[in-house]
Amino acid sequence: MKIIEKLSPEKLGTKMDIVHLTKTDLETFDIPTVHEGDPEWAFEFTDNGFASPSNMFRFPVPAETVGLHLHEYTALMVKEALEAGAEIEYEAAFREFIFTDGHISGVRYDTPEGEKEVFAKVVVDCSGADALPRRSLPNGYGIERFKLADDDVFYVILRYARFREPQQNTFWLNTKSWFAPFSMNENEKIIGTGATGGYARAEEEAAKLDSVTSRGDFELVKTEKGITPFRRPPYSLVADNFIIAGDSACLTKPDCGEGITSSMVMIDIAVKVLDEALNRDDITKESLWEINRASYFQLEISGRRHADRAGRGENRHGNFIRDTEEISERQNDGGGSFGYAAGR
Repeated sequence: MKIIEKLSPEKLGTKMDIVHLTKTDLETFDIPTVHEGDPEWAFEFTDNGFASPSNMFRFPVPAETVGLHLHEYTALMVKEALEAGAEIEYEAAFREFIFTDGHISGVRYDTPEGEKEVFAKVVVDCSGADALPRRSLPNGYGIERFKLADDDVFYVILRYARFREPQQNTFWLNTKSWFAPFSMNENEKIIGTGATGGYARAEEEAAKLDSVTSRGDFELVKTEKGITPFRRPPYSLVADNFIIAGDSACLTKPDCGEGITSSMVMIDIAVKVLDEALNRDDITKESLWEINRASYFQLEISGRRHADRAGRGENRHGNFIRDTEEISERQNDGGGSFGYAAGR
């Protein structure tokens, strides 16, 4: 397997410092487990919860979660990929597909040394939200070629804050905002806010969160910004000799924009289906179609479980039900980050 990576090894995984994965995810998807003292390990915690929009009630959802340094953890996964036989070429940018008899058979890409070609039985697009390979497909090849507009993108602002008092880890659905740790210190939290439409809109949602929470004084340590797709995925994730995955496939949770675990669900399925297809020497769209069926089924089940957890909070607290009615009103009039997702 050959991987074409547009970044250098030094820049890989530096978009943000901390990511959170549950221990269940690490075990389920058979990705490296790290422990205290490892350079990839930052902290562990179990305290998670959903809050009502008015912040009157908080519904705890405990889960054993590991905070990981993204750059270091990415380097660890790269090491394991190389040990498994993968070849990685860095600073290599996709230019165009190569076709044989009307089917994808490879790609041309640019490097500091000039243009290169690589041929493959299957090409997988993991290029991120820009999705240049997917958007470069010929018309009618079997996968939608849309480009993400501002209202299709979730603009995320992460503020690493050091509070005077301890803060609980909490997620507010209505503003798609959250407090999450970046260390073992309960006074140190990431204040995360996101919205469609642009970073200015995300700042507005942060102000709304300010109005219902008692943050207290804090010292701003640093700020990170990023984007994630926030619309429905393409109707098909596969075409002849071709698969899309991750942000290129818009695989994010519609209530929060998080995409790591959604992508891992899909990739886990794709690996099994593709292995069988290669053994049959049949990598047509029809042969790969099980990736669509199984992925969307599993992601739907995951979404229902996520909704059920919030639902249990609604049943427990009457005021939480009134708050969720406010969310419905925001969805109906298209307001707020959640409303945009509902219309997609």
